[in-house]
Amino acid sequence: MHFCKMAVAIIGMALAVPCLAQNAPGGAPGGATGGHNPTDVQLKGDKFLAQVDANKDGKISKAEWKALDLPDGVFTRMDTDKDDFLTLKEIEANWYPGSLDTNKDGILTLEKLKAFDAQMKNMKAPGGAPGAGGPGGPDSPQK
Repeated sequence: MHFCKMAVAIIGMALAVPCLAQNAPGGAPGGATGGHNPTDVQLKGDKFLAQVDANKDGKISKAEWKALDLPDGVFTRMDTDKDDFLTLKEIEANWYPGSLDTNKDGILTLEKLKAFDAQMKNMKAPGGAPGAGGPGGPDSPQK
């Protein structure tokens, strides 16, 4: 049994290595924001910019971001030049979890980001049934 688990782990690592070794679009390993998961994607950001840029100055301010109740941490990570504005270049250089692009059209939208944020908040919410005790734990049968 232990041998099978180890074999599966080794095969899994062997399959993952080629994905991790590939260069991201633009040539730099790991993309513009550093390393990322193999399932992450880069998305076109022009629609998102148009949706969030309330004053139509071609960039998203921190105030415009907060007015839509979007997650601060995402803004901070995307704002690579730390000027408190997001440009189309910064939006498109970012790597996003593949599950954010629900319809797989390669386009970031306000609706997709809000839905993904809600999903992440639900995952962090306390709840759910506690797991059973492991071997030797309080729920294990006595021999």
